[in-house]
Amino acid sequence: VLARGGQGLPPEVCLPLKVASGHVRYLLDEEQVERVLLPTMLRFPNSQERDRPLSCLYAQELPDMAAMGDPSRVLTPQTVIADEPGPQLETATDYAKCFDVSIDEAAAAVAYGVERQQAFLRARRERGRQLLADGVPGGRGVVVLGKPYNLYDAYSNLNLARHLRRLGLLAIPMD
Repeated sequence: VLARGGQGLPPEVCLPLKVASGHVRYLLDEEQVERVLLPTMLRFPNSQERDRPLSCLYAQELPDMAAMGDPSRVLTPQTVIADEPGPQLETATDYAKCFDVSIDEAAAAVAYGVERQQAFLRARRERGRQLLADGVPGGRGVVVLGKPYNLYDAYSNLNLARHLRRLGLLAIPMD
């Protein structure tokens, strides 16, 4: 996946983006999927005042770089994850074009997606609070710091959770 993902990308692109590109190419070439949805993530909601809500420039361009071989099979709608109606409408408009549905249908889907994402974030925070308050199973845990694309990808993080489990530690993601 990594070797395939690095082909055609600038050398300064980071490992997680090369892995993502490799997954897209694997799905298209080996699994013969009809199309892959790889949104262009432009902005994220601020979880804290000090957070930067913008994604890295290479991450913003990854969908277009990954689609270079076959742009008709990689769907790359521009996406802003935000609570405000303006950015949601812009995102819905792009998704409506991409999937050939009405803007109303796309807007309802985007609003539902934002609501489900918020529910997930609340549940995840609550689970973290519960673990920290009640104690972790086995009595020992480690809060692991990092970006989601490294924390949750076993290849990128060299199976960190498995190694911690072998030491009797529960890996608790920082988020």
